Amino acid sequence: MVGERGATSGSGIWAGVTDNGHEDDAVTDTSHRSRINTGSNSFSSRHQNMPGANFLLVDGSVRFVSAEIDSQPGPEMGLFQRIGCINDGFDVGEF
Repeated sequence: MVGERGATSGSGIWAGVTDNGHEDDAVTDTSHRSRINTGSNSFSSRHQNMPGANFLLVDGSVRFVSAEIDSQPGPEMGLFQRIGCINDGFDVGEF
């Protein structure tokens, strides 16, 4: 539902994004080209010795997601893409 952003990142909204097909909008997304800590449209943080970012999930829990999370381009979709899509029907289970 909500992801962490570093102070120098360019985008900052995520709520309402329907899928990763809108990655050219000025929003934070979970597309492969916007992996954690990789650009101005990516979720980001400055955690020392732990590259990744914190995320608030819809169940109210907060999880730290490593920048090394599985990420895949195209229709294959890695776990990072699956947790970012709200209407894809995939069950991501415990990550």
